[in-house]
Amino acid sequence: MFLIGILSSGLYGASIDHIQTYSPDYLSNQAQTGMIDEVSPYYNPAGLSRLDKGKYVHLGLQLANGHEKMSYKGKEHKAHLTQLIPNVSLTSVDDNGAYFFTFGGLAGGGKLEYDGVSGIDVLSDLDQFKPLGVYDKGSTLTRKNLYEQATLGRAFTINDQLSVSVAGRIVHGSRNLSGTLNIGTNPTTAYKQAKARQVAQEVSKSCRCSNSRFRDFAAQIAAIKQQKLLKH
Repeated sequence: MFLIGILSSGLYGASIDHIQTYSPDYLSNQAQTGMIDEVSPYYNPAGLSRLDKGKYVHLGLQLANGHEKMSYKGKEHKAHLTQLIPNVSLTSVDDNGAYFFTFGGLAGGGKLEYDGVSGIDVLSDLDQFKPLGVYDKGSTLTRKNLYEQATLGRAFTINDQLSVSVAGRIVHGSRNLSGTLNIGTNPTTAYKQAKARQVAQEVSKSCRCSNSRFRDFAAQIAAIKQQKLLKH
């Protein structure tokens, strides 16, 4: 539980923010809800029925790259983020509307590998750990957070001014946390002396108990011998 508590102190570094950029096209024009093209299954599925009859395929790939960090009192632990985000959309338009299918990333923070844990840095400020002089000897933390979706639907043409769509979506999400805890200590002199006195007291108490048990045993032997003498 102690390990889980420390490692989870940085758990939220891998967010589950909803991804708006389903496809790279969003980066070039964020008004995708007003567009009608092969990317519309993501942003404007009802508009697909306005496309010319035929089949449309769109493939996209984005690269998320950057740095994440967590810090405590100026001490930082960083992780480099490199995550590929694929997207696929398939559309089949007929006289009455269109069928559409999409697959791609929905949310997540990718995979992050931190070179330390801020939770360990906090220990040195806690009263119960200050005498121990706790420090990090090379702990690591790895988090992976990915959500993928697949959507299948149908767009219907009502009239020249109105079209509607219905769809079903399956979402698969994974959130994994793993790490190694490597803690060192550099106890203060006062702490060492207090521990030495505690150990000495425990040893002394143990010796007194042993001597007491020995005296009781010797008394029992003497009583047995006395009984034997009285019988003879």
